[in-house]
Amino acid sequence: MQKRGSLSIIVAMIDIDFFKKVNDNYGHAAGDAALKSMAELLTNEFRGSDVIARFGGEEFCLLLVYKDFTAMLNKLNNFRTQIENNQVVHEKTQFTYTISIGIASDLSDSLEDMINKADLKLYEAKETDRNKIVH
Repeated sequence: MQKRGSLSIIVAMIDIDFFKKVNDNYGHAAGDAALKSMAELLTNEFRGSDVIARFGGEEFCLLLVYKDFTAMLNKLNNFRTQIENNQVVHEKTQFTYTISIGIASDLSDSLEDMINKADLKLYEAKETDRNKIVH
């Protein structure tokens, strides 16, 4: 964990698990509904000072600054659970999905390096059962 004064800087990469199955089972419009739901939940859960970006496809990137790393991990885990329990409603269909999260907390030479490290952790989460956080 990298600190600047008393603040921790964290990059989190979030990916919807088995997103292709959502599109295949419910249609691309339902997949879009899942992405919109995810974006709305991210916006509501995290502070205005946190940076939230769709990174491509079903992947989102967060840049978070916190005083307490454990509290930040708990917040991300609570968000993961919130997503798991969230019903997406699209037309006459209801479905749920899960997410995997990779975290980089060591300050690197660049934001790109931190994103790459978080992305590697995300792939580790996806290779080991999904629906979890790896840091």
